Amino acid sequence: MQNTTTIPENAGILDLSVAFIEAMLQKGRRTETLRAYSRDLAAFLGFVGDVRPSEVTSADVELFLEQLASEGKAIASVIRARDVVRAFWSWMRSEGRAAGNPADDLVREATAQEGGRFARAERRRGPAPDDKTVREIINHLWNPEDRLAATLIAASGLAASEILSLRASQVMFVNDKHPEAPTGIAVLRLPAPRGGERMVVVAEPDVVRELKRQTRSRSSEAPLCSVAMRTLQHRFHQAAADAGFSDITLRDLKQAGSQHSLFPGKR
Repeated sequence: MQNTTTIPENAGILDLSVAFIEAMLQKGRRTETLRAYSRDLAAFLGFVGDVRPSEVTSADVELFLEQLASEGKAIASVIRARDVVRAFWSWMRSEGRAAGNPADDLVREATAQEGGRFARAERRRGPAPDDKTVREIINHLWNPEDRLAATLIAASGLAASEILSLRASQVMFVNDKHPEAPTGIAVLRLPAPRGGERMVVVAEPDVVRELKRQTRSRSSEAPLCSVAMRTLQHRFHQAAADAGFSDITLRDLKQAGSQHSLFPGKR
């Protein structure tokens, strides 16, 4: 076991990550391996911030891996990032700096999307929340941008990271009237995994009206929802708890958007 007496007892996760890399160096890890570990840890810590190890949850790791996948990272790179986070927490546990491991229960989940996703195994067994549950949770979000982000996830079935990366220029409005879309429809234009573009249609009138309002008030390259991923995650968790559904996560909201007809016109 490495001697960590030089690290303050109240050391944050950033200081501990440096000690972890030093420990790997002492174990004789190759230079290329250490560089990969350092890059993956830096990306993860940039995602969660300088927090106490006990504050990081499986949901944080799940969202981080989902973000990597949505950025087009190869599945091998996503798997390595998960393994680095898991190894870091295992080391902290061996040093008495962490009680659990938030990456222990994350497994690869086969989906129609290239490479698959990662999810907590126990959440995979449950059904997606129904429309009423999703609406009740969204109604408990007090911040307008949180509500818009959650509504778009439920309306489109897109990942939270994809919604938060949307710019005003990626939203196109088609104003042809339709009985189920009196305000027209919104088309979300996103990069496709293998190049080109994929389009997701949203036709729920209230969502389309809000998207029009947001795009009018922002520059073309401004984000539609100016909220950090982890902030949205925690606010959604609180809203779900307030609504009486503390086990529902943002990823479940995405699953609901993929499986249910929460809004008319969803494609």
